[in-house]
Amino acid sequence: MVDNAEKISLVEIIIKLFQNLSSRRKRQLILLSVLIIVSSISEILTLSSIQPLLFALAQSDKSNILIKSNETFFSKLFINNEQSLISLLFIFIILLIISASLRLLNIYLNNYFAASLGNELGSAAYSNSLSQPYEYHLKTNTSNIISTIVTKTSSLTDTIRFLMTFVSSLFIFFSIFFSLLKINFSITLFVSFSFIVFYGILIFFINQRIDNISKIKSDLVRQQTQALQEGLGFIRDIILDKCQHTFEKEFKWKDRKLRLIDAKSNFLEASPKYFLEVIGITILILSALFYSRNDSIEIIPILGTFAFGIQRLLPPLQQIYGSYVFIETHKYSTFSVLSILEKERKKERKINKNYKEVFKNEICFKSVYFQYSPESQYILKDFDLKINKGEKIGLIGKSGAGKSTIL
Repeated sequence: MVDNAEKISLVEIIIKLFQNLSSRRKRQLILLSVLIIVSSISEILTLSSIQPLLFALAQSDKSNILIKSNETFFSKLFINNEQSLISLLFIFIILLIISASLRLLNIYLNNYFAASLGNELGSAAYSNSLSQPYEYHLKTNTSNIISTIVTKTSSLTDTIRFLMTFVSSLFIFFSIFFSLLKINFSITLFVSFSFIVFYGILIFFINQRIDNISKIKSDLVRQQTQALQEGLGFIRDIILDKCQHTFEKEFKWKDRKLRLIDAKSNFLEASPKYFLEVIGITILILSALFYSRNDSIEIIPILGTFAFGIQRLLPPLQQIYGSYVFIETHKYSTFSVLSILEKERKKERKINKNYKEVFKNEICFKSVYFQYSPESQYILKDFDLKINKGEKIGLIGKSGAGKSTIL
């Protein structure tokens, strides 16, 4: 388990995740990285194809469209003196379809990879818990283990998914950013700088709050599991004492706090994009006014390209921020699962299956002392017992008195 007083960074989460990847998952990760790069290239080509199309539309009154393209390096890939409006439109639509298809494929494979890896790590955490020595389970609250393996493994799976989204969105953002730089350096720099500064200031002010939310959420998940376990574990006593309302009230209070924490983190994750839409549209309008002195045939395609570019730029930028917020708000839950994976398994003793104990006359315990660890109390202390062959006895005692230990 993880101590909530301990500070955990995003880098630690990534390192621990990578250390627990199997060879198969690492190969899948490499293939996903290649797909992300291909998807980024498709975004560059799609954005580069829109400007010559808009130039052609601006000159659509001419029967034979002649486009002088010296605006970008990439636009030269799509136009020459013989190209028509229809061919440019066809190229743009094909690239748009390819780009959208690659994004969908990327989302599907990212989710599949996250689900498969989450299942693999969650199962490994459960297996590792079962392999811990008995004294570990004596010292560890069962609700901690259950909440970590069941509920917090879901947080781990979502963290992996959002981490993949973070990386792919980062690649797509930079591919669109460099494409827009080729079209107009000053507008691109101003727009991107405004967006990045906005997100940077926002993260600076909410970072501590996100860290607190992550700690509280991890603890509330454990408390919720504990409330369920106690209520169902003592169901006979609860029915006899008619104290259902007490347990209902306790669970409702803990569950409500958990839901409100989720609501806060979801608001912090989703809210900035609405402010950025206002900022982006305002910058476009101001740019149109500033460049209105130029030839309208020249400025309209550029502004149209930027409108399309910003429309493509905002989603990955919001996904980068949203993924960061989600990972940060679930990092303590994620770390709890990864911490179980790091625990050393109990070494299994080799058993000689051919060995047979010959029971002659009696089984005898003489002044037996036993404790599960040097720090724990003695389960058996100066214990004596004699069982004759053929004799049947019963062991009676309260829970933890050592009945199972004797057996």
